[in-house]
Amino acid sequence: MTAPTTKQPVIDIDAVPVGVGLDALVATVIMGWKQAEGENHGGPGWRFFKIADKENGPIYLQDHVDKFSTDANHVCEVESEIERRGLQWSYEVCLLHQVWKPDGLHVKRPEGNFDLINATPEQKCRAALKAVMG
Repeated sequence: MTAPTTKQPVIDIDAVPVGVGLDALVATVIMGWKQAEGENHGGPGWRFFKIADKENGPIYLQDHVDKFSTDANHVCEVESEIERRGLQWSYEVCLLHQVWKPDGLHVKRPEGNFDLINATPEQKCRAALKAVMG
């Protein structure tokens, strides 16, 4: 007898719009944040909480999702989490695929590490998601 499995929904990471949609996916899948019910301080929309586990239960540390996909400072947190999980190799391979974009009939190859270092926060978020989600 095998244990029942739950199917995870297949997400086309490249189709998720940059901004709140991609930020929310990064927050939940990579950073371990939880989405809360209700409205945020600015009205209806996304409301997230970064959870710190304590003996007496979770503590809510913030009620908005960071701008991981558009802010270079916030995407550093994502890269730190990738490193903490030991997924650097997978992340770098996925990031290479993000910066190697087709150009007509050819594939643009990165100029050494320059393209990797200068990848946009959006490219880094998509690569991190692909590394984590396999």
